[in-house]
Amino acid sequence: MSKKNLLVPVLAGTLVLGGCHGGRNSANSPSSGKEPGGITVEADVSDSTPFMTSPDYTDAAVKRVGEAVLKQRLGDRFRIVPIGDRSVANSIASFALVSGQRTHLSTVRKRMEAALTGLFAEQRSRGGNGSTNILYALQNSHPLCSSGSAIYILSDGIEASSEANIGAALAAGKPIKLPEPSEQFLKGGGCSITMIGIGVTSPAGGGTNVQMLPDAQLDSLKSAWRSWFVSAGADPANVHFETIL
Repeated sequence: MSKKNLLVPVLAGTLVLGGCHGGRNSANSPSSGKEPGGITVEADVSDSTPFMTSPDYTDAAVKRVGEAVLKQRLGDRFRIVPIGDRSVANSIASFALVSGQRTHLSTVRKRMEAALTGLFAEQRSRGGNGSTNILYALQNSHPLCSSGSAIYILSDGIEASSEANIGAALAAGKPIKLPEPSEQFLKGGGCSITMIGIGVTSPAGGGTNVQMLPDAQLDSLKSAWRSWFVSAGADPANVHFETIL
């Protein structure tokens, strides 16, 4: 089901091979015997998310991701996957970067931030993608979930698809229900999962000042997503929510 004001990221498919060098900081050095980590950003560009209506809010969320890049290590991988209609394009990386020996993490951060900013700006100019298939994107994009990796979901968390219509449930005062994941694709990975923008809504009648769902609805939304991530195999201690308001 389409959600009128949701935005889904559709970025030109670009594969960027670079490197990230953490200098002499041991936290950014390769660790022998450890599986490579990295960051997967699942970016919702449907036209009702705060990232579509508020460039300022978008900039704050992008900066948050950029700061996280600096905490990664040499050899880590970075991806951006759009969330939108149920399509192959919205389940594969629109931007991919593998860190190496020649590029500092500060450069990786700039590339990641520029790619995200460009993605949202492009979709904003088009009015956004269609429906909001967050569940589809997460389950089909195979986000990296090794120890030391992180998944960032830039979205209001309001799924609007054939699988669930959270907006309708909220409007009707009904409990929020999400279908069980098709598989435990996060099991045993140990990755950190953060949804940025959950419960943040666009103002009625246009404008750029974002708003929040009432506390009771926000708590219900967080509970539904936390349960879903745990069902997908995540450690509940590794599931986080942020609004940046």
